[in-house]
Amino acid sequence: MAAAGWILLGIGIGVGVTFLIARNNEKHFNKALNADKDLKRRLKAAVKAARSS
Repeated sequence: MAAAGWILLGIGIGVGVTFLIARNNEKHFNKALNADKDLKRRLKAAVKAARSS
């Protein structure tokens, strides 16, 4: 469970950084949103894995 917590923390930081980049750089906003969707999908998978372990 501790490992899952670190994974979730890393994903959370990734989402935060993606959001900051998107906010500061309008040109790459759509790319960041697509990355965010991918991160959300990964987050759901990580949560599922954490629950099943």
